[in-house]
Amino acid sequence: MNRLKMLLSLAGFGLLAGCYKDKGNYDYTELNEISISTSTDIVNVKQFDTLKIDPVVTLQDQSGQGKLKYSWYYLNQLNLTSYEISKDKNIRSVIGATPGTYELYLKVTDSSTGVGAFHKFQMQVTSNLPEGWLFLYEAGADSSDAALILPSGQILADLHQLSNQKRIAGQPRQIVNYSANWNKQYIFTLTSKGYTYINPLDFKIIVPADSAFYSLPPNLDPVATFPNPGTWFFNDYLFNGKKLYVRQWPGPMAKPYFGAALEGDYQAAPWIMGTPYDAFGGYPAVIYDEAHSRFMYLPPNQTTLTTFSNTPAAFNMNNMGGKKLLFAHNTEAGFATALFQQPADDSLFIYRMDFGTNRANTLQLPPPVDSIAIDLSRAPEMKSASLFDLSPDLPLLYYAVSNKLYKYDLAGNFSTLIYTFPAGASITAINMLDPQKYKPYPLVGRRFAVATLENGEGILYDFPVAPTGSFTGDTYQTRYSNSFGKITSINYKVSL
Repeated sequence: MNRLKMLLSLAGFGLLAGCYKDKGNYDYTELNEISISTSTDIVNVKQFDTLKIDPVVTLQDQSGQGKLKYSWYYLNQLNLTSYEISKDKNIRSVIGATPGTYELYLKVTDSSTGVGAFHKFQMQVTSNLPEGWLFLYEAGADSSDAALILPSGQILADLHQLSNQKRIAGQPRQIVNYSANWNKQYIFTLTSKGYTYINPLDFKIIVPADSAFYSLPPNLDPVATFPNPGTWFFNDYLFNGKKLYVRQWPGPMAKPYFGAALEGDYQAAPWIMGTPYDAFGGYPAVIYDEAHSRFMYLPPNQTTLTTFSNTPAAFNMNNMGGKKLLFAHNTEAGFATALFQQPADDSLFIYRMDFGTNRANTLQLPPPVDSIAIDLSRAPEMKSASLFDLSPDLPLLYYAVSNKLYKYDLAGNFSTLIYTFPAGASITAINMLDPQKYKPYPLVGRRFAVATLENGEGILYDFPVAPTGSFTGDTYQTRYSNSFGKITSINYKVSL
């Protein structure tokens, strides 16, 4: 009986299904097929140059062109990360990728149907950071970035943003480039929030700003950084506040870190002097202790700064009479030039000291080569200056005040005004071309860069230097502007 009822039910369902009339109203839309073509599927671009491709995109129904959306992106095979670089049909984007080969894609999507098409390219990125003026500038609220001016005059701006998809945190303070043994090169950026180690080939971060220490200092306040004295790079020194930190670089691929601050009772002025490291002398690092108006040095293989012994009365390195160190420069041979100010009357003095190998190896006190009491009546505005630089091959000290640049002749004890920038401009950084490099460089002392702030914009001037130390033709060779913020530090990057 139950089986009979089931069969009747199924028969009835079939009858109903057979009699049912489908009243659905379906609207089928034909897909508008997308086709992408280009002149080549292999593209070559220099890093930080603009990639330009004009694809031909066609549709079966060309009236749908206005509904198309575009996305250009490349794939990094090392970390399988994709980077979108444009949403325009015709790409005009600066490429900050590390030199290498990438898969580049154009995706075209019909927004009305969601249907898309892809086109694949092979993108070869070559290095474009050989040499030029390298500088650090303000790039927004509490952030910084860097730029490089190539010998051709091309400006590569926003290097950190392009390479790392972010600015450098903190206000800009210093940028340096060291070329050293092992055919190795180093770039460091120093801001109010840290000390970043940068790859010189592509400007990507190697060690982030907050990871340069085994343990962050209790008060992070990076002020200035210097390599060890001499031509070879074995370590670098960091002045954090009034304390000095050092890190060793045991090999070309090392990523060392700063340890604790050097021990001792001192408050360091941010300048390094001393014996060339590769000479293995007794004074590998010399600093000036502002708290006690004295010089101190770091003995080899020690972690505590100590005072000099056997100080003669004529030049007591343990008692400089309350003088303030304004500037110091150390040559590759270990000769230091230091500019001091006596706060009581603003008088200025220059001391030139020999920390060279002969004296350092015997651990004798390095006396001053000579000393100069600067005649302020013949050195206009020098006591108001805050920016200084020393010629590497002439006895000349350059200094900047407001919009004026002077050169001071150490032999003649007088200054000469060599350039005045436009009214309202202020000089923010200066640099005589003298790259730290273990190989000779032909243009040392023959070019001079000056950064100014003019109407809120950072400007960089490149001056050719005559044999007299003045500027050839009494003017600049090139003026560079690119909507930079205030430029705070200039260095010259050499090629490997």
